[in-house]
Amino acid sequence: MSQGHGHGRFAPVKHVLLGLNGWDEHDYLVPHLDRFAGVLSNDVRLPANADTHKALGTLASTFPSEQLADSSIPAPYTYLGQFIDHDITLTVPVGNFNPDAELQKTPVTPVSPETLPRMLRNRRTSAFDLDCLYGAQPEPGEEDLAVPFRGDKFVLGKVSAVGNRPPGKTDDNDLPRVAEGPRAKRARIGDPRNDENLIVAQLHLAFLKLHNAVVDDGHDFDHARRLVTQHYQWLTITDFLPRICDPKVVRKVLTEGNKLYRPRHGEKYMPFEFAVAAYRFGHSMVRSDYDFNLNFKKNGGAQGKATFDLLFKFTGLKGDFFGQPTLPENWIAQWEMLLKDRAMQIDPSLTPFLHTMPEGPIELMQQLAKRNLLRGYLFSLPTGQALASAVLSPPKRMSPQDILAGCRPEPATGIPNASPKSQRQIVEELGLHKRTPLWLYILAEAKVKGGGNRLGPLGSLIVAETIIGLIRACRTSIMNQPFIPTLGQKPGRFDLQDMLMKAGVLGARVPE
Repeated sequence: MSQGHGHGRFAPVKHVLLGLNGWDEHDYLVPHLDRFAGVLSNDVRLPANADTHKALGTLASTFPSEQLADSSIPAPYTYLGQFIDHDITLTVPVGNFNPDAELQKTPVTPVSPETLPRMLRNRRTSAFDLDCLYGAQPEPGEEDLAVPFRGDKFVLGKVSAVGNRPPGKTDDNDLPRVAEGPRAKRARIGDPRNDENLIVAQLHLAFLKLHNAVVDDGHDFDHARRLVTQHYQWLTITDFLPRICDPKVVRKVLTEGNKLYRPRHGEKYMPFEFAVAAYRFGHSMVRSDYDFNLNFKKNGGAQGKATFDLLFKFTGLKGDFFGQPTLPENWIAQWEMLLKDRAMQIDPSLTPFLHTMPEGPIELMQQLAKRNLLRGYLFSLPTGQALASAVLSPPKRMSPQDILAGCRPEPATGIPNASPKSQRQIVEELGLHKRTPLWLYILAEAKVKGGGNRLGPLGSLIVAETIIGLIRACRTSIMNQPFIPTLGQKPGRFDLQDMLMKAGVLGARVPE
């Protein structure tokens, strides 16, 4: 898969970062768990039977809650995490295997862990090379979705004039979009998923502007792309990871090297434990509403509330801008407000919107918790206890009582299809505190051992090992070549706020 840009509308790709190869395989981070001392073979995975399928559906009904608590993490990091996910993972089936179709069966039948890796591929390069930004060649017949350039700079989209534009914002504050035809309003970006909610869309726009700002500094396309990619890797390692993971775990992986994520024969792969469970922690961080700009805030701005539902509708992938051809100018993000807002705690709770997502007629596709739990079951993920027993010392592992302590003690009220029993009660009744689905284990661990403000020992290890390992695996990355960031306000530092300021969408640093 080639990456790059051209100077005509659909010019051939000519710029390539070395050391990139797409279509990585999937595999287990820790295969053959039953061979580890202390891991009982019958506890490695959940039992493959109809009772487990039913239990996971019951468990999923305990996740929605109106009583979500703030974390200490600034709200935009939820969507930086989503942006990173879209840059490195896009699971596609090989042959006739269709995970979505399998998930609709009752009961779901887990796929053998010996055969599953051969049935899936990762459509992204996973090299932290920003292929979601710089794009690949469009599919035949979809040339109108190609990423547009003007010279060495990205073409930006224009907002629609409706009034109440936030102060200081210019016209070029939307993603470039298809103007007409069957794909009208669709974003012309490297990964269409970055236009599924407005915050990640505005973050993608900021990265486009970052590249353009570096070109304005006098760099040609290739040098600008390399600088932007290197700074993105630095931001991920030094800013994102220490906020989401235990900083001690991150530091240890950086200084002592990878112990778990070690590509076989030098070939990168995407771990199932990361993509299907641990990295889905971000779902619990989503708020029901945000302080998005002066017009739309949690408690009501000049024009109303910035609900998560509206953030989906003001995009070209999930919504239609309420009849406007592009993003209305009153919905331009004010990052200084979003940075003062806070993500929800990382714990076994979801905003009710994610329990009834308007995404198709199938109940499973609407209920995110059910989809996550059944997908982990379909992909034969190990239980949290089995994986923790193999990779963590006993003091760092969660006991059954720890799992229960990490589950919500109160039932959800007033939410359609939510369980009348508490999550803690359901987990104990089903025995899932002793053999815990990996996704639930990661979230409960974050609550108990991370205070809801970061991942616990197992979650931190999986996420830090995978992300740092993927960056290490690319020979042109900052892990393998000398690099000091130069685009931030302070020499040697480049964090999310530095990126937003260099992109010109944030005027000054926001005190945390």
